Amino acid sequence: MPLGGVKWRKEIEDDDPLKPEKAGKAKRKAGGLRRTAEDDLGPHVKAYHYVRDQHRHIKKLKRRYFPGVWGELVSFLFAFLVAWAIIQMLGWVLGTSNPLVVVESESMLHRPGWEAWYPPQNLSTESMGGGINVGDIVVVKGESPKSINIGDVIIYTKYSGVTIGGEPVIHRVVGIVDVSGDEAVTHGAVRYENGSITTPCSNSSAYELDEIRSLYSTDVIKGVFHGIDTELTSFRLFITKGDNNAVEDQCRGPGMISYPVHQRLLQGRATMDVPYVGYVKLGIVCLARYATGSACGCRCWWPADHPACCKTGSVVV
Repeated sequence: MPLGGVKWRKEIEDDDPLKPEKAGKAKRKAGGLRRTAEDDLGPHVKAYHYVRDQHRHIKKLKRRYFPGVWGELVSFLFAFLVAWAIIQMLGWVLGTSNPLVVVESESMLHRPGWEAWYPPQNLSTESMGGGINVGDIVVVKGESPKSINIGDVIIYTKYSGVTIGGEPVIHRVVGIVDVSGDEAVTHGAVRYENGSITTPCSNSSAYELDEIRSLYSTDVIKGVFHGIDTELTSFRLFITKGDNNAVEDQCRGPGMISYPVHQRLLQGRATMDVPYVGYVKLGIVCLARYATGSACGCRCWWPADHPACCKTGSVVV
């Protein structure tokens, strides 16, 4: 009987609406009390707590179903798939197949005197902005060729007439040629005379329109850019240059980077760059090159004049 009485009194007390905690809950439901500290957290803090809790839950599942090395492998593959999905989505939003490009060379650095090349070509450097450093990640936005202007920094696929592709080139547009039939209208540091397109490098650095059409009709380029040979009546060409390079990319010679850039080779325009983040990729690439015995210093950490730097000609791509 005494035990029953104690239990009965406890049940009454637990159900008593006048107990402080019960009263507090009742008033909160009625809106009479201030929200709790948890309720007052901002949405960003709540999101952080949610992500943290999900991360802990995933770690528990990983330890349970994929212990040891298998768990680390699964984590790596999962992170890789997430990164791939984000890049694909970003490319879809920005309208380009290459939305993020890591800068691997010094060709767009702004060292003292970098602007000396431009005034003789009647080009102003006032609106060109800052340089782009090794290790930066450049955000690329797909653009119509007609929307590209002199001074824009573009990303394009290089073409030597024999090979096409490789690492994309991030250089500035210094000349534009609008071709229509047998006529051409030029803008910037390029001229068209007697059927030839001439770049500032020298008079020997000239390209006849028939040569351009022949270059962009080869099986090599048609295998990559299907149907490009049908776009050789009216089209746009770009003359480009790295700000830190002595000559334009289309200067004929041992250090020539690419033929005049057909509009189909345009990947997009650089919109912004994120400093240093790209060193993660560069570090992995350099370690792989060291492991295979083919380390190229100029694409790692040393300046271009370092003895360990391997380069082609006098131009750093």
